Amino acid sequence: MPATPTLSIANNQDGTATVTVAGSDSGSTNTVYAARIDTTWDSDSLPSWVSKGSRSEDGTVDITLSGAVWFVYVASELSGATASTPPYAAFVTDSSQEAVLDQILEGVKAKVLALSLTGVDASDVVVVTTPDGQFAQTISDPMVLIAAGGSQQFSTEGDTGHYRLSWPVLVGMAVPANKDQTQAFRRQWFKNRERIENAIVYQRFALSAPYTCMLDPVLQAQNNLLDFSWWERNALAMPIVFRFTVDVPIGEL
Repeated sequence: MPATPTLSIANNQDGTATVTVAGSDSGSTNTVYAARIDTTWDSDSLPSWVSKGSRSEDGTVDITLSGAVWFVYVASELSGATASTPPYAAFVTDSSQEAVLDQILEGVKAKVLALSLTGVDASDVVVVTTPDGQFAQTISDPMVLIAAGGSQQFSTEGDTGHYRLSWPVLVGMAVPANKDQTQAFRRQWFKNRERIENAIVYQRFALSAPYTCMLDPVLQAQNNLLDFSWWERNALAMPIVFRFTVDVPIGEL
């Protein structure tokens, strides 16, 4: 079995990217595969992985993508055996035209869609402006709502030539019939919550600037992230708050 390589992605912000492969075996052939992620992907309609190029051993592969968000992985083949990297790298094309916060929100949505969560249709994973009571009034299916979870924070500290911004991002799971839930129902949604956390914390997103991501326990502990009317209307509301910290180039327009 060949060694499993690592990959990193440089988003060129023009529909192309440079994939760097490292840690592969001597004599191996490394092929880059990509699959588009959009709202039509669910457990009944899986995406097709398409080869975007290959190379021998370590180095770079230039790829061209169209659309919005993609996942990318590398398969390393040697002597008829194959080892593949996890397809964790969400990629936003032409991100020079999108705010960093929009890149984050769409990247989080792509990661949630990739999980094919039990009991959640792809059309019910949505990015919203604010997760307020208007959704609670009409909720009929389990939903995952993704939104800015609070105010942007600024710091002058950062790498050379950068300043540092951070955004709290709310991922709220809202499920009807909270009062009628069974033990199996609760277990299912606790597992969904855990899978979302594991897929996002310290994982890779191909943003247009360096970043880190972790849970925000202070904001997560607050009770006003989701309107109280969620509970009044018999909805199970389970908010998770992530904090993305991004180093933004100084003077970039």
